[in-house]
Amino acid sequence: MVTPLKRPQRITTSVTENMFGSTDLATINIQRGRDHGLPPYVRFRQLCGLSGARTMDDFAREILSTEARAKLKRVYGTPGRWSLFYTRIILIRSFVPKFDSWHF
Repeated sequence: MVTPLKRPQRITTSVTENMFGSTDLATINIQRGRDHGLPPYVRFRQLCGLSGARTMDDFAREILSTEARAKLKRVYGTPGRWSLFYTRIILIRSFVPKFDSWHF
């Protein structure tokens, strides 16, 4: 079955550990994205007309947390391998202090 590497920052324990038994929903969503051909985050940025990025420093203005950037680097290596789903979670966490009204 699917085993998570590490629990994402913004998914509650109720969802990651209880909702689907021993299966982690965030891990399933990452795999679903791959199964459906979702591009990595950097490619998605280019499809949206944004600049591409090759190094962690290219994301310093978007992903404010140095800890979050370090986690992405540790899990995925280069930005070209970042999962669209997981990167979205990291970006939302970075924007929370500025845009708290985005949360429902």
